[in-house]
Amino acid sequence: MKISNKLDSERKTSLWRYISMFLKLLTPFRVAIGVACLTISVLIIYSMLITNIDRLLNSECGFNCGYLLEKTPSYFNPLDYVLLRLSSHHEKYFDIQMFLDTALFATMLIYTFICILYGIVKIGINFFSLEIYRLKRRDTMPQALSVVSILVILMMFAFSMQLMSIAPMYVTFGDQRVNGESGEKCTLKESQISHKSMSEGHVMNVGFGCQMTMIAQLYTKIQLSLPAFTISYYILSWAFIFTFGMFLAYHSRSKSSAHQLAGYSQLNGNDEEQDEDLQ
Repeated sequence: MKISNKLDSERKTSLWRYISMFLKLLTPFRVAIGVACLTISVLIIYSMLITNIDRLLNSECGFNCGYLLEKTPSYFNPLDYVLLRLSSHHEKYFDIQMFLDTALFATMLIYTFICILYGIVKIGINFFSLEIYRLKRRDTMPQALSVVSILVILMMFAFSMQLMSIAPMYVTFGDQRVNGESGEKCTLKESQISHKSMSEGHVMNVGFGCQMTMIAQLYTKIQLSLPAFTISYYILSWAFIFTFGMFLAYHSRSKSSAHQLAGYSQLNGNDEEQDEDLQ
């Protein structure tokens, strides 16, 4: 038993040794990685902001349906545009751009998952200001791991619902068009028309017809059947955007003030050394 425990501890130490070596190799690229992560976060928040503003100003049903959009978005959404452009090359089997939209989408999901885990580990599991569990390496209670798994599932489910705001056209219809001649993008109204025509027995060409994705059908049914939930979720998305903006401004200001204080203390230290030399 002691030998097996010793072997397990040696395996864990060797694993952490490899992880630390990998992190040391990434040290010269920390600034570039940080800028890339900040860019992804800002793009996600900007896409949510643009979609919320569009829903607020251009929704036909308004407050009664939770500001759902039945037509094409009126404002430019960078993430939605990039994903749609990348998904338009799926018919070219040997094209290098094939499945790049899936890779970008997977990168966003992995980045969100890492941010959720980092936030939980950094803050811990709290109930307002009361600390319930603290997460530490090799010193975490099993109950804390169960709570963390539940929180991660709920947060990823909430993020999956926000995908309808981050990239609405890509998540709902992908690169489908109403027909091949006009190249008009699909909307919820066109989806209703195509659904009626298919139920009447008309044949649709492949790539056309405005068929909604399964995740879009699921969340659209939830939004239409539970308008109170949709409105509350819409308000909470605004709260998330404002919270992100406040914390971003706070941390950027605190970092700049910390650098200013460090420079001020260094200057004072140099002045004191010069005074001692003169004395």
